[in-house]
This record gives sequence, C-alpha cells and structure tokens, in this order.
Amino acid sequence: MSGTLQVFLSVKPFHLRLIGSSHLPQKDSFSHRKIILGKKTHSRVPPFRKLCRLAEQELDNTCHQLPLPLQEALAKLSIHLEYFPSVEWLKRGITPDQLGLFEGVGAEDPMSYQIPRITLWLGNLWLVANGDIPAFLEEVRITFLHEVGHYLGLDENQLTDRDLY
Repeated sequence: MSGTLQVFLSVKPFHLRLIGSSHLPQKDSFSHRKIILGKKTHSRVPPFRKLCRLAEQELDNTCHQLPLPLQEALAKLSIHLEYFPSVEWLKRGITPDQLGLFEGVGAEDPMSYQIPRITLWLGNLWLVANGDIPAFLEEVRITFLHEVGHYLGLDENQLTDRDLY
C-alpha cells in the first residue's frame, strides 16, 4: 500500500461531519489483496471505504448517546480514521497493531488553539474483531471512548476501571 488512507471527521454536538479525505480505494467489495501488518499477512480486510462508513455511523451513534455537556466538550475534537499505521506513524513509535491514539491538549485547556486529535486505525480494529461487523462496531466504540477519556484527562488505570481498555 502506498500513501496514508485517511478520513477526517469533526465531532459536533449531535453529529459527525466529513471534512476531507484522501486516496480512498475505488473498489467497494471485500478485498482479496493481502495487507502486511508487522510480520503477519492478513487477507479479506474490507476496503477502507466500507470500514469508514461503518465506523462513521458507530461514532455518530456513540456521540448521540453522550450527555450534552460531553458532546459540547467534543466539538473541538478532530477524529482521523486510517486503515493501518503508516510508516510515518511507525517511525514515531506507534506499533503496527495499535488501535487508537489521542494527541494534543485535553479538554481542561479550552483556551488552546491546538486542535486535539483522535486517530483510529480501522484495519486493526477489524482484525481485533476477527472480521465480525458487530464486534468491529463495538471495538470502534470502545476505542473511541478510550481516547475521549484521554482527552478528558483520564489515565490508563482510570480507563480500565471504566471498562474502556
């Protein structure tokens, strides 16, 4: 695979809005090409476009279920959906099987001009779910809420206590 496949979403109260994309695959059925992830080879990972549609709907549903003050706190957050971690991510220390990442300032610094960012790697979430769509959607939800927890200032122990690990 060449290039990073990304979709950028902006969380607004009551909805997610697509604000840009890059190099989405043209084919929209299950792919038989092999994806290299670390030393493992995986086939039959759905195209990025399909995973994005599923994830976007799940993120929208998840955000709608959050209390209004939390939805408003997420309005400044940027969500990046990527297929798998790119070479650039790997050089920054991200592992090939990482599911998500929060970067930037947390909600406790509302005056910052830096846009906080959550990245979800949909191919890895699909693999963790063993190709099961309901399990994939649950992994997207849990990983998103885990990263939102970091945005809100929670550490790994606090997230584990809330079953967001």
